[in-house]
Amino acid sequence: MRHEEKYLGYVLIAQEWQGNYQGRAWASGEKISATGESLAEVIQKLKRLIPQGGAKKSMESMESALVVGTLNSKTRVFHRPQCGWMRHVSAENEIRFASRQAALDHGFYSCNSCRA
Repeated sequence: MRHEEKYLGYVLIAQEWQGNYQGRAWASGEKISATGESLAEVIQKLKRLIPQGGAKKSMESMESALVVGTLNSKTRVFHRPQCGWMRHVSAENEIRFASRQAALDHGFYSCNSCRA
């Protein structure tokens, strides 16, 4: 099961993964993570962790600008932050690019799933 919503300029994604519930929130290059016993608990925790002013950039500009690549992959694929494949990537193995073009310039390829 998966839940996705936008909140104060952040993209919130929570899902069940190997018997646990985890969630991430992205905006303006920031990433917030939480775990819990249910999807509702994870979403609630994420919303409490988001700064009161919300994201500094609008959601549209964040989604079009920020792409995330995987450092531990021989395929050198980049994704949109909300891509389902990102649940397989630990924070230590992420590399962030300011734009799609920047990722392409560094030799990364666009994810076929999220069409980054």
